[in-house]
Amino acid sequence: MEAFWGACVSGFELRDYQREAIAAVIAARKAGVRRMVVVLPTGAGKTVIFSSLVKLARRPVLVLAHRSELVQQAADKIRRALGTDARAARVAVEQAEQRAPEDAHVVVASIRSLHDERLARLMASRRFGLVVYDECHHAPAEGNRHVLQTLGAFSDHWDGTLLGFTATAMRADGKGLDTVFEKVVYSRSLPDLIQTGFLVPLRGYRIATAAELNAVRTTPSDLNEADLAEAIDIEDRNALVARSIQELARGRRTLAFCVTVRHARRLMRALNTVGVRAGMVWGEMRRDDRAEVLAGFREGRLQALTNVGVLTEGFDDPGVGCVAMARPTRSAGLYAQCVGRGTRLHPGKSDCIVLDFVDLSDLDLVTLPSLHGSPRNLDLQGEDAAEVAETIRQLLLAHPGFEVPPGAITLQEIKDRAAAFDPLDQHVDLE
Repeated sequence: MEAFWGACVSGFELRDYQREAIAAVIAARKAGVRRMVVVLPTGAGKTVIFSSLVKLARRPVLVLAHRSELVQQAADKIRRALGTDARAARVAVEQAEQRAPEDAHVVVASIRSLHDERLARLMASRRFGLVVYDECHHAPAEGNRHVLQTLGAFSDHWDGTLLGFTATAMRADGKGLDTVFEKVVYSRSLPDLIQTGFLVPLRGYRIATAAELNAVRTTPSDLNEADLAEAIDIEDRNALVARSIQELARGRRTLAFCVTVRHARRLMRALNTVGVRAGMVWGEMRRDDRAEVLAGFREGRLQALTNVGVLTEGFDDPGVGCVAMARPTRSAGLYAQCVGRGTRLHPGKSDCIVLDFVDLSDLDLVTLPSLHGSPRNLDLQGEDAAEVAETIRQLLLAHPGFEVPPGAITLQEIKDRAAAFDPLDQHVDLE
């Protein structure tokens, strides 16, 4: 154990929960847990946490990123976090034509690039004591699990530590993290870090559409994408989404999450039609082209970005002030990852607006209110989701037996119904 961990952490301005996470990891390893997970929402500073652990590690460290474009980003963040530590100069990237030198103390790699031959070369010159897996909800996939197995993570004789970080412990295919990891050693939720002031509050609007989802089939954890695209990628709905962003975002830099590339392209065109300068990014886009579009967004030349499955992970732009959920989802994990793109603290930023586009459906879909424990059909009308959730909680405590009715409803309507509720006959008399 002492051969892996050093003596102390220095040089970081750690938040309380970051210190707690580090302590939980060390305590779990001391208790014999070798494969562990830390669950923290987007913007919680996970790089600071594992960079602190890197400073403690005496043996070499391997950091695994899910996508190739996040590798360099992670390496740069680790170097900055290490600061004047001599090992900052020994952080190296291993992907494509880049090769980590033998004296690299920290190797940051795309897990998809680690074929057997490449991994064998890395392991021949070093014995990794800490393996950090970013976005580790991807770990149960067969190819990713194979890499971990080759590293020895599942061997009874392995003396290293596998530490996964994720904003969601849920996978779209239903495979659990318990197939790879032994224990979640630390967890904080998105509403929790908003309430404690480490992330900005989320204010929400519910925009009803005329699109029908009755024919959309469900998957084990979400919606069939082909069915969903057919139902929502229609001209009238795209125009409504564009107008809503124009009217409610009011100049805020906005991310719009779509279901297909075609949907993203059509929504981008609808945004430009109403005067909102918009671009789009998608998975198979050329890296240079994507970098150019993202730079235009960061620099303010574009107000909105439509995207498909690209900006849900690893995208770091604290200036985002509005998130438009143009695609409905049943996945709380996916929803939290999307809205989390707007929760980072930033100078001059007091909150982030979330636009929920609600279609005609009886499906149990995730919305900003439901993410905070409120009724999913609640219309926040631009109010703070956490504050409204607390108000409803207090109302339910003050009126035993009262239940919020299903269907679209506002906070004021809930208050009126609660005030008119008779606990003895369990009826609401609004007259």
